[in-house]
Amino acid sequence: MKTSILKNAKDQLYRVKFRLDRRGLVFLFFLVLSTMFWFLNELSKDTTTLITYPVKYNNIPGNKVLVRELPDEFNLLVKAPGFSLVKHKLAGRLTPIVFDISHYSYNILSDGSASNFFILTSSSLARINQQFGSDLKVLDISPDTLVFEFDERVRKKVPVKINTDVKFGQQYMIGGEITSQPDSVIISGPGVVIDTIEWVETQSQKFTSVEQDIRKNIGLIPIENVDLSTRKVILEVPVERFTEARFTVPVNVVNIPDTLELKTFPGSINVTCRVPLSDYDKLTVNHFRVIVDYSVVNGNYSNKLKVRLTSAPEYVSNIQIYPISVEFIVEKK
Repeated sequence: MKTSILKNAKDQLYRVKFRLDRRGLVFLFFLVLSTMFWFLNELSKDTTTLITYPVKYNNIPGNKVLVRELPDEFNLLVKAPGFSLVKHKLAGRLTPIVFDISHYSYNILSDGSASNFFILTSSSLARINQQFGSDLKVLDISPDTLVFEFDERVRKKVPVKINTDVKFGQQYMIGGEITSQPDSVIISGPGVVIDTIEWVETQSQKFTSVEQDIRKNIGLIPIENVDLSTRKVILEVPVERFTEARFTVPVNVVNIPDTLELKTFPGSINVTCRVPLSDYDKLTVNHFRVIVDYSVVNGNYSNKLKVRLTSAPEYVSNIQIYPISVEFIVEKK
């Protein structure tokens, strides 16, 4: 008996809950539907709002260069249907407004400089509206003034400065001069900037355990407000195997009066160096010159003079001399 009563009560509650849920769903459906109609109706109305748009400048005079940066965006006060504005907001990359400088008359600034001008952006409203078409009307532009600060465009040829660090593998060395192709570039830009530039530097490059010639494209470091005739050069590093060469080189005396004679002990020193295998056979003792200087004898309170290497081939490296100083005596002839 009790079980039957409980079952009837549960059935009644379920029917009531079902009716309430059904009414709620119907109410929610019509609420959403009416909201959509209201939203679509609002989107069809014209709205005035502020939007940001990229801008690109065309036809800057070829013999001039801008010293002062121009804004890369305009803030536009526009009037348009809501649909057009939503389309603008959802757009990914916007096509820039093209601001053709050749279409406008320059106004000289009050400072009287022949290189400084300004253009009122309000004078470009008609042309900018043509770019947007009928969907959107531009009412105002910010900034209201564009200031053009020009300088004469100057061209100059400068060398390329190579910024590289090369570590060679065992038994390998530089086989010549590190160069770039081309070895110089033409730069152009404002005269006040170009006059200060002495070279153009490459991007930093590091190489380790090098055992063969390097030939690689590397970029040049860009310079603000300066155009380069090329953005990359070819780095060339010749690499060769090396061997060690050793010579006994006589010590020469310089700056000694004709009436005196200076003798060193020892009279020759040992010179060791690294030499590329391709140059080994042509290297002789005559390629090296070591000296002692008599002019320092008077201020020398010891009986030794420092030995200096004054001549050696460009293709050798890691030159070492021993001993680095020699004893001496001075005699009259």
